[in-house]
Amino acid sequence: MNKVFNFKRFGNYLLYSLRDAEKKYLLTFLIASLCPVIFYFFYQCFNMLIEKEFGKEFGTLQIVSFITSILILLFSFPSKLFGTVTEKKAGAEWLMLPASGFEKWLSMILMCTVIMPLGCGILLFGSDALLSLIPEYGPSPMFSRISLWFEDQKNLTNTVIVYPWNLLYAEWCEKALLFTLGATIFKKAKTAKTFLCYLAISLVLVLLLVALLSNNSAYRNIGDIIDPHPGILNLFINIKVFLPIAILAGALFVRIKTIKL
Repeated sequence: MNKVFNFKRFGNYLLYSLRDAEKKYLLTFLIASLCPVIFYFFYQCFNMLIEKEFGKEFGTLQIVSFITSILILLFSFPSKLFGTVTEKKAGAEWLMLPASGFEKWLSMILMCTVIMPLGCGILLFGSDALLSLIPEYGPSPMFSRISLWFEDQKNLTNTVIVYPWNLLYAEWCEKALLFTLGATIFKKAKTAKTFLCYLAISLVLVLLLVALLSNNSAYRNIGDIIDPHPGILNLFINIKVFLPIAILAGALFVRIKTIKL
C-alpha cells in the first residue's frame, strides 16, 4: 500500500474529519452562517417595540451580518477543528491516526478551502436570498449587491478585474490557511497570537513597499504602465492574492510533517 497517498485511506480519514467537525463545530457553524436571519429577526423585534412597525432599512445591517458571519468562522473554526494537534493527549491520538502526513494535510486544505466556504456560502447567501423575498426586507440580495459593486468599480476605474468572485474566494482561503497554521503552531491564545503576527508581518511588508517605491524612481510612474494595460494589473492582483496561499499551504505541510509532542 502506498504510504504517501491511498484513496480509500484518505476517504476514511476525510470522513472521520467531517464527523469530528460536526461534533465540535456544527452549532457554531450554523449560528454564524445564519447571521442574516438572526440579525433580521432582532432588527424587526426592536422596530416593532420602538417604532411599532416593520423596518425597511436593513441594508447596512445586511452588510454587518455578512462581515460578522465571516469573521466568526475565520476566527473560530481553525482552532476548534485543528487546534488540538498541539495538545499532548489529543495530539498524540491525531498522530496515531491511520493516515499519512500528506493525507492529513490534504484533508485540512479541503476543509479550509472547499468544505467550509461551500457550506458557509450556501447558507449565508441562501438565507439572505430567502429573506429578500419578504416585501419588508428592503435591500437586494447580497450576491446581487456585490456583483453590482464590481461592475461599478470596473466602470469607475476603466479596468477589468478578471473573475472578481475568485479574488474574494482567494481572500477567504488565505485567511483560513493563516489561522489554521497558527492553530497548529501556538498552544494557547491561538487566534489572538496569529492575528498579532499577521498584523506585524503586514506592517513590515507595507513599510518595505513604501521604502522601495519612494527610493526607486522606476516605480514612481508605474501607473503609466498599468493604465493602458489592465492585464498587468490583473496579473499583479493574482500574484498578490494567490502567492500567499501557496506559501501558507506549503508552511502548513511542513508544520504537519514536523509536529512532535
